[in-house]
Amino acid sequence: MCEDKRITIAARHRDGHSRRSIAAELGRAPPTVSRELRWNRNQAGQRRPHYAQKKVRTRRQCPRLAKIAALPELKAYVQARHDRWWGLA
Repeated sequence: MCEDKRITIAARHRDGHSRRSIAAELGRAPPTVSRELRWNRNQAGQRRPHYAQKKVRTRRQCPRLAKIAALPELKAYVQARHDRWWGLA
């Protein structure tokens, strides 16, 4: 979700609009708006869109290592099954 949408969510929420109406306006699912409002708050519990955007960027900078990359045996097994399925082996 981009910063503009976060700003819209914060403004509409502050004006008393329902999560469903905000979601409809943005073309998103209501749980997406609900999750955005719940997750991206500052330490005082306030909804600040610029702070939320900063939090999202920080989380993206630390991607989790995929399970398949961390387990060479799993990677080999999946690759072998893939090759067999597509007739490459």
